[in-house]
Amino acid sequence: MRLRGLTATLFAAAAIGLSCSADPGTMPGAGSGGTAPPPGGGAGGGTVVSGGSGGGSGMLPPTGITPSAKFDCKTISDVGAEAYLRKLAPMIVQRVLTTEERTQIKAQKGCAIEPILTNWTTQDAFVASSRRFLEESLQVSGQFRGVDFDIPGNMAAFLVKNKKPWSNIITSDTCYDKDLNPQACDTGAPYSAGVLTTRAFIGGRTSRFNLSRASAMLLNFACKAYPMEDNLQPRMEKLWLQPLFQANSPAEQTDPRGATLANNGFGCYICHGQFSVHAQFFVKFDGTGIWQAAATGIQDPMGELGRSVNGTMASHLKDPERAGLEGIQMFGKPAKNLAEAARIMVDSPTFIECSAKRYLDYFLGVPDQAIAYDLNLFPGLGERIRAKTPNPTLQEIVMALFTDPSVVRSVIAAAGG
Repeated sequence: MRLRGLTATLFAAAAIGLSCSADPGTMPGAGSGGTAPPPGGGAGGGTVVSGGSGGGSGMLPPTGITPSAKFDCKTISDVGAEAYLRKLAPMIVQRVLTTEERTQIKAQKGCAIEPILTNWTTQDAFVASSRRFLEESLQVSGQFRGVDFDIPGNMAAFLVKNKKPWSNIITSDTCYDKDLNPQACDTGAPYSAGVLTTRAFIGGRTSRFNLSRASAMLLNFACKAYPMEDNLQPRMEKLWLQPLFQANSPAEQTDPRGATLANNGFGCYICHGQFSVHAQFFVKFDGTGIWQAAATGIQDPMGELGRSVNGTMASHLKDPERAGLEGIQMFGKPAKNLAEAARIMVDSPTFIECSAKRYLDYFLGVPDQAIAYDLNLFPGLGERIRAKTPNPTLQEIVMALFTDPSVVRSVIAAAGG
């Protein structure tokens, strides 16, 4: 059973909602603008969680351990250590504790946590659980209408099995088949960006202006929602955007379709100034995830708002030449396509921090944004991981996460250990 109600120092129970919706149904114009995701090919990180604390009502007393404190295994009893590892085992190695592990815990108490975790991350079961972690995060698996939704999971398994840097999940120049042999990624794009250039990721997130694709990319690999910090993602030049997206107030709105904005108010530029940056990377991918060299990003004059022609989506940009570009910038750095954007993303501290957060979400069994974590936890984790290895494996991220004292103490307290 996954843990609920972890509040203590580690978590502050709070419902999180986004002020900017990735659902094109809230965009001006009629219709949902999206296609229903296939089984295992859902919207993943593009889905906005709007209700529930994700943690029940149980409140834990403060532990007094800050996210940056050093883990002292000698302070953990055998009862606490067993309670902790008993909770971790089903998610990390997909089983319960063995007799040998229980004996080791009895003898070493809290100091058994690290060696047992280390051993787990070397096992085939961890490879399998890592596949499941990514598949659940992105909501992809199986086969549907000729699309292989297992490819992202194959990549996760390959990286973990071969102890490759986890950043390759969105920067790899190749994909992998079911036997983990290299193969070309399946979008037909002249570049590769790991799972981002798979039809499983792109084709399962078709929406007007490519909003679902942009949102899923940022939520899953930077743990950011719109609007985000300006110092992380500078906005697109306002005058480059279609007039609809330039407005920050009713007085600034010159497009009559802006009057249909019900859910997001009239401050279009607040969110779409950043949305437009990330959506542009998907402008040449059609509704099935196939890259179309001739895509222009220009609005189809006969089509629904946000749609271009031949199954592709419209750009936010009003200039026809810019509208067809595959990228302008990412996190303030020039990026001419999705592959360059991905490399910039993994160079940002947010990538390692987000990888740890997404794994913790997976362990707890909650959707992204369902729990408000202590804001100091993940930057501190990221700093410690990068100090040890700038480009860590998933094994190293998981080890750092589950030996963090605030995580250990909070899970033990919630488990009654």
